[in-house]
Amino acid sequence: MLRSQASYLHCLLADYDKPEKLLYNHILQSNIQQYHQHPEGSPVPWRTIRKYLPGAISHRLKPLLEIGGYWPGHCRVYRVHEEQILEYTGISARLSLEEHLSEPYVCFETGRLMNTPPQSRLTSNSRHKLPPIPRAAIEVLSRNGCLANLRGIESTMRIREAEYEAACTRPDCDPLEREKLKGRLINDRSCRDALYQYQPVQYSGDIYFYRPAWKAISTGRLHVVGGCMQSASGEMKRVAYGIEGVENYDIVASQVFITIIQLQQAGLDASWLIDYYDRHNYEWYGEQAGIPGKLFKRIVIALCMGAYLPTVGQLAKVDRSSILRILSEVAEDEQHLATLVSDLREVVGDLAAVLKDWHHHLLSHYIPANRVKGYLPNAVGMNINLTELNLDQDRYRSEDMSRVVAHLLQGLEAACIQEMIARSDEANFKPISCEHDGFIVSSGEADMSLWNEITAGYGLGGMKLIPKAL
Repeated sequence: MLRSQASYLHCLLADYDKPEKLLYNHILQSNIQQYHQHPEGSPVPWRTIRKYLPGAISHRLKPLLEIGGYWPGHCRVYRVHEEQILEYTGISARLSLEEHLSEPYVCFETGRLMNTPPQSRLTSNSRHKLPPIPRAAIEVLSRNGCLANLRGIESTMRIREAEYEAACTRPDCDPLEREKLKGRLINDRSCRDALYQYQPVQYSGDIYFYRPAWKAISTGRLHVVGGCMQSASGEMKRVAYGIEGVENYDIVASQVFITIIQLQQAGLDASWLIDYYDRHNYEWYGEQAGIPGKLFKRIVIALCMGAYLPTVGQLAKVDRSSILRILSEVAEDEQHLATLVSDLREVVGDLAAVLKDWHHHLLSHYIPANRVKGYLPNAVGMNINLTELNLDQDRYRSEDMSRVVAHLLQGLEAACIQEMIARSDEANFKPISCEHDGFIVSSGEADMSLWNEITAGYGLGGMKLIPKAL
């Protein structure tokens, strides 16, 4: 963090001991980075506190944060007061570009200057060497570095701040709209700060060059340490990468296509998803369920990734159901939510049934045939520890089954994208960022013959990769 941000936190926490200071900082950073995913607060495992923050007692921090309920997996939900989040992120927002680039970053715990930016990680969280595919992709991305329009990013941030301030002063502003603007502001501030931590240098005019640090998560997807432009809003990305020669490539409906192949390989009826994939008309399906097309698209992806389809009698489980949370974004009240659930079941009931059959196939055939001791590998070479899952207990099976499904689907997606990046020299294009279901290049064009060769090798022949605006 910036030295001025560290000073703010040390003043705020002057009356607390070191363990509580470290715990507060951990929760603050988690809240900022997970604001969209967990707006109610960040789930923090008690094992994390006990192992990495010994002696910290969260209840001593009650004046500074809200302590929520329990989360699956021995977690408690913690949320820093929003005025503290806005003040902390606002410190960097008040600096000009030149001031931000010149102010030193420090370690909050020791106060020492951080003279080198974060480095890419070629090992997993358990310190095992990464599999060849993600390792090779990280090496290529780290070598190529990345370009960004920093002046454009600063202009976008000023617009974000003005939009949020205007919403706060309007008495008739919808609270949900204000919350959305606040979340986008906090997220983009965090992403901009993460980019500056990589000490970008001027490349040409407003364009700067930097080398983001990459890491592979458990499913094999590649993430930038700190989020950076990979986690920024669409508008921020468009401005940052709006540079001549930069092109974005995306897989068309990757999770849906891969699920279709998986269903067919299991001998199951994939006709619903095939029709959905061929129509490529989310609005039409959304109209049938009485919700916007974008929300319907998210629900289909959630079902493919292992989410269960709720019933009207499960409305009280909003916190535990990703689909109920999506529907709650447009539901006016509980009765309306019940109607939306009922209508949705009419439209996607057949899909949910065949996906449930697929999950049974994974449990009874795929996992026993492919497990290696207590682990299940995926296409990119990452493993999930089956002994940590409760796949034989009805109460926990749905949640843990979604982890297995995500492991398999995201592994196939990551394998195709990362092998394309790793072999980019063969086709004379230069990838500078991995975007999960695609990648960004700064020069050259992605070779579609190479793409077809790679996807066919993973049994995904016909999966489309197309140039797409950010």
